[in-house]
Amino acid sequence: MNVEQSELAEAKCSDYIHEGKVKIYALNNEVFYNSAQIFNRDLSLIVIKAFSIKRSQDRIKQLSEKKLDTSGNLNKSLRIESHTIKDEDLTKKVESQEKLTIIEPLGASGLRSLRYIIELADEVDFVVCGDHDPIAIKQMERNVSLNGVDTNKLVCICADATRLLSLGNPKFIREFTSMINKSIISGSSSWHSNLLNNILKPNSTLKYSVVDIDPYGTCSPFIESAISACENGGMVCFTSTDMPVLCGNMPEVTFYRYGGNALKSSYMHEMSLRLLLNAIMSCAAKYQKGVIPLISCSVDFYVRIFVQIVHSPIICKQLAQKTSIVLQCTNCPSFHVIPFGKSQPKKKRRHNISIDGGNNEELKDEISISPNVSSQLKYKPNNLKVPVSSTINSTPILEENSLCCECGSGHYVIGGPFYSGPLFDPDFLNKLLIICSDIQEKKISSLQNITMLKKIKGLLLSMKDELSDSPLHYHIPSMCTFLNLEMMKPSLFHSALRHLGYISSHFHRDPLSLKTNAPNQVVMDILRTWALEHPPKNSQYHKFLQKPISTLNIKFEIHPCILLASKVGPRWLPNPEDNWGPKSRPGNNSKKKKVKHNIL
Repeated sequence: MNVEQSELAEAKCSDYIHEGKVKIYALNNEVFYNSAQIFNRDLSLIVIKAFSIKRSQDRIKQLSEKKLDTSGNLNKSLRIESHTIKDEDLTKKVESQEKLTIIEPLGASGLRSLRYIIELADEVDFVVCGDHDPIAIKQMERNVSLNGVDTNKLVCICADATRLLSLGNPKFIREFTSMINKSIISGSSSWHSNLLNNILKPNSTLKYSVVDIDPYGTCSPFIESAISACENGGMVCFTSTDMPVLCGNMPEVTFYRYGGNALKSSYMHEMSLRLLLNAIMSCAAKYQKGVIPLISCSVDFYVRIFVQIVHSPIICKQLAQKTSIVLQCTNCPSFHVIPFGKSQPKKKRRHNISIDGGNNEELKDEISISPNVSSQLKYKPNNLKVPVSSTINSTPILEENSLCCECGSGHYVIGGPFYSGPLFDPDFLNKLLIICSDIQEKKISSLQNITMLKKIKGLLLSMKDELSDSPLHYHIPSMCTFLNLEMMKPSLFHSALRHLGYISSHFHRDPLSLKTNAPNQVVMDILRTWALEHPPKNSQYHKFLQKPISTLNIKFEIHPCILLASKVGPRWLPNPEDNWGPKSRPGNNSKKKKVKHNIL
């Protein structure tokens, strides 16, 4: 027994880190582990379980549609399957065959992958866990052995993340490791050529069902390889912890990492999600792959995004209308979101000559998507030329250094481009909430060790109430501070909008935020009306308040819908410990020993 083995043999219970149904060694600080990411891992388990259900349902629906197809164009195997299998048998067959293959190329200790294979045993068939650090792989293999996991179910590979993802073939990984073990026993040397000839084919469609990217810092370098490694209809999970960059502290870094300007404004956490989604969608669209956000959340010190990847040129054509810039006033809370493109029904007349010589006209509706705003690629926010009221021949005059129309003193800066569509899929969100309820009712025994369930359910409930078609948001305390006003209760601001016929909500991260479909002018008029009824303590002249209020019938009475919304369960729960945040990178040991490991 060598020194390392004796060290492990003497490990006590206090030397273990317990999370979920998994325990790992905690002998040193050479491999990264952060307890603050327990929420991330617990949420990922629930999302992957929901995705497995969604994937099976989609597959059953697809096979059922083919079953009803009478065109005769189905291949032989599909015809036999669709005409001989009953609906119940079809469901069971799909659920048994459609297990997930997962790859986590930045595995560190392997804790996340271990939880996937142990706590999602009914949903997950095979997991590849990689890391570029040999020390991490060594400890990862120890942790796999400690938990009694079959090495045919979870494979640890020392490789660069992008290189491992570019392989994109779980069958190859499984056969590769199996053949290595066989060749060591039998002494065979020809296994590798047969393996490469039979499995690594140029037209291979074998991809991973789930790709999980959870780096220390930005996920930007791994976006393209992660998308390429994901199967059609599969899911990619992205984490980014570089929030100072995403929130605008270093705009030039934000631009070269994510392709857009980040503004330090009240909506910076929401904009960080949208900047990352835009980077993902722009990358996928090059390969005619559409991206469907299943759930996107900003939590603590990071963003976590789950997206489905589908081959769809139609979704790619909609990218322009879901990509926007924002014009933010440098002085007041006003902002304006401007999409790059739009789609509208277009009627075309098609003339058919009838038998009697007349013309039969058919109207055909088509969706045409045309970008109508050009982006200005700058590494930092810049002044923008905006239309003013004066015109020449009915054409707005564009002037430099135009001032904000609400406060009359601020200039506009440019943010984005960013994704301005929905941050989540409502149907998928409902699946997540159902799973959370089932866990609480002890209907799902495999997930009973999730410790962050209450906080996860609170996050999902807050997302369910969030407006999906209103990008970015205001911050009520910041608006009141801008005018030195008495703080307005959020319920009063939401009620004022509801009485005017608009809808409103919060951003899921902040209960004091305000998302609404009301124009910016209406929001500013409500703020002015509140200032008139509750004059600021400092009666100093404020140019913002001099603009006439054009919105009529503003009243601050609690709306019935606000009372109903307040009866939902707890949504914003505190962190379980103090200093709940990021940790430093694991220590670099200059005396790292060379270890044997699988290298790709």
